[in-house]
Amino acid sequence: MTITKSDIVEQAFNELRISGLTVNPSPEDNKLALQVLERMAIAWGNQGLLVSWDKSTYVTDPDPQDDSGIEDWALEGFAQNLALKLCPAFGKVATRELLGMAMQSKAGLYSADLITQENNPCLPVGAGENAGYWNSFQYNEESITTGNDGNLTIE
Repeated sequence: MTITKSDIVEQAFNELRISGLTVNPSPEDNKLALQVLERMAIAWGNQGLLVSWDKSTYVTDPDPQDDSGIEDWALEGFAQNLALKLCPAFGKVATRELLGMAMQSKAGLYSADLITQENNPCLPVGAGENAGYWNSFQYNEESITTGNDGNLTIE
């Protein structure tokens, strides 16, 4: 299922309606929401959030029927955070519930995979390591990782 940018805007206005902050958006409101959405997605990419956003050719005039590029599981995070960003445009203050849901859904967009770092053999072993005085530096195992994160052994 492809999620268009207008789907995200519609969901954001539903979030605002549920919170009691707005009623029916006008075409100008939809255009504003699309522009805010586009800027928000680009800013998230600059913050290191790895979302597959399809950037519009014209950021100031995005096409509502453009494919967003996001997956189904990311829709809620985009919609709730867009709703949060649209509150000041309607002269409203976001509810605590909307703020909490937006923060939690944005946190869910970050990758759960932790970045691993190679051992540096020139750094001493940390406190609590009981390797003996003869082994005061980190062990560096020579290995090559394969495509599926498995170790390749060379014999």
